Amino acid sequence: MLHCCEMKIGITGAIAMSETGHTHDLLKREVGALLESAQFARSKVNRALLSFLAERIVEGRAEQINEYVVAHDLLGRGDDFDPAIDPIVRVRMRRLREAITTFYDDNPRRLTQISLPRGSYVLALKSDGETPQATVLSATEPERPLDHTAEDAPDHSPDDPQAQAPVPPAPAAPRSARWGAMRAVSVLVLLVAVGIGVFWVWQRVYLRPDPVDSARIAFESYPVIAIAPFSNLTGNPANTAVAKAFQRQIAGDFQRFGRARIWVLSADEYSEMEGSDFVLRGNILDLKGSVDVAVELSDSKTRRSYVDTRITRHLEGRSVSDALHEISLQISGGLGAQGGVISRVSLEHMDQNLNSDNDDQLDIYRCVTLTDRFLISYSIEQLKKAYQCFEELTVELETDPAGAASWGTLLLHAVPEFAYMDTDQLPERMRSTSEDVTAYANDVADLFPNSDMAFILFSAVNNAKGNVDLAIQNAQHAVALNPANPTSYAVLAYSYMAADLYQEARAAAQTAIHMSFEPAPYMYLPLLVAGLVQENARLVDEARQNMAGKDGRTYDFLLLAAAAMIGDQATVDALLAQIEPSDDPLALVRPFVQGQIGLGVLERYLESVGVNVPDAPCLDSVSGNVSRGLEGCPR
Repeated sequence: MLHCCEMKIGITGAIAMSETGHTHDLLKREVGALLESAQFARSKVNRALLSFLAERIVEGRAEQINEYVVAHDLLGRGDDFDPAIDPIVRVRMRRLREAITTFYDDNPRRLTQISLPRGSYVLALKSDGETPQATVLSATEPERPLDHTAEDAPDHSPDDPQAQAPVPPAPAAPRSARWGAMRAVSVLVLLVAVGIGVFWVWQRVYLRPDPVDSARIAFESYPVIAIAPFSNLTGNPANTAVAKAFQRQIAGDFQRFGRARIWVLSADEYSEMEGSDFVLRGNILDLKGSVDVAVELSDSKTRRSYVDTRITRHLEGRSVSDALHEISLQISGGLGAQGGVISRVSLEHMDQNLNSDNDDQLDIYRCVTLTDRFLISYSIEQLKKAYQCFEELTVELETDPAGAASWGTLLLHAVPEFAYMDTDQLPERMRSTSEDVTAYANDVADLFPNSDMAFILFSAVNNAKGNVDLAIQNAQHAVALNPANPTSYAVLAYSYMAADLYQEARAAAQTAIHMSFEPAPYMYLPLLVAGLVQENARLVDEARQNMAGKDGRTYDFLLLAAAAMIGDQATVDALLAQIEPSDDPLALVRPFVQGQIGLGVLERYLESVGVNVPDAPCLDSVSGNVSRGLEGCPR
């Protein structure tokens, strides 16, 4: 499920499954049992959908329920909703169907069961082994609400067969009495219907947040990047059109990240930039023999410059458009990706405004940037802060791939058996399970099939579980979806490293570093291990210099192995003096490296400086387990 907080959503009305009060009672009991069950208590998404389907039946509109109705009326999609592009309704229905099935798998003795047949949007009911029948609204009988109170709660347990016994029909009244009763019932039904309608509208308008508005407000928390026209300084007026095309190319590459709102300006004027957070300007200096571009990112309000650089690409048989495309990827990736310049500047602004009164709970971008900070620091305290930020959100994440992927990243690192973090330091509510994270990653990939961030998360989850081939495929797909994202290449490098493919790991890590204006330290870990495996001292030294100063024992042992390989005895002595003894120095390294070859070379260099590394009882690498005759690591 792609949410992080619960919202009370009641059903204002009741359900009639047939024209008999007996069937009505059976349905009400079943829907109430579902909503009160553990499966549905944990899922606001399933509660809302079940409630929605029930409400439509109450209103007599069951036959009108279809994919468009659910998308428009429940999920807030607009008139341009296209189920061929946006599968959210099918995903929601599948998850509700699975939740209902799970409930009855856990409660097989229930005599009455609700189902959601495949291809249908209408609830069905079966009783005592009968074939499910589609729901039918009885417009002549007033109904009780599904949410039971103490006054109308059943006297028996929901699982008690006696509680589900049919109620014998009452004796027939005389004809005149029946006519009077029917008139009274008609008036009562009318009054109840009006009351239900008023309450339903009141709840919808005043109690239930408008999903479209929530999504819009949430997205408005993301920063605005105003991209000014690039100046043609090549001396050739014909290149003005190339400069305009380059401005649009950068805007399109930025849009793939979903982490900012992009304005394409018609002129470099401050009046057009009003309301933006950043402005990107640039000059095209040369298009002959090489493509030479200067770019600057600055604050729209203070005009403070954050990036002012010049990027050159020699053509060497390539076209100008290919070279400009490569530069555009580097600009958008270095500025707009996870942990990029804009993310870091946003964190600075956030720190400066800690004591401000602007505490908007719909600010998903704040939670996204806190997740970025966690990935840079790898601090358990930063994980807690980012996690708590998502917990406080009052909006869904199902319209926000960046927010959904960030939340999934936190869940991934909070799985104890993955051993990425010391999860004992996390509150119980923050700890995840492998099954929960896997299901979540699947849902994110289903909801956002065009988002590279969804498949970055999916790759990381599969890598953590030892599904290395699938992790590589997911990461490669993420690269194909957005070749501007350095994080895609970094995750691909870790997947290659788990498979002991160090030439590929090295190339992917170098691409990630090359595309980042401020590379994160974790990008250098595959480079360091690849250098150790390939006995490339230059590579090892480059990696260790960029990893130095990181807190944590994981980096200490990696840096010690690097110093031992290079022969830097002073660093070896210093690290040995500060590192605490460990029964298994590679315990914290294995979740990241995994492959037999990489772990073997780390073991060799650590033991060369007197650090004892015990043989692992198992390896996460499939090839390593087979070659050493070991069992696979339990998951």
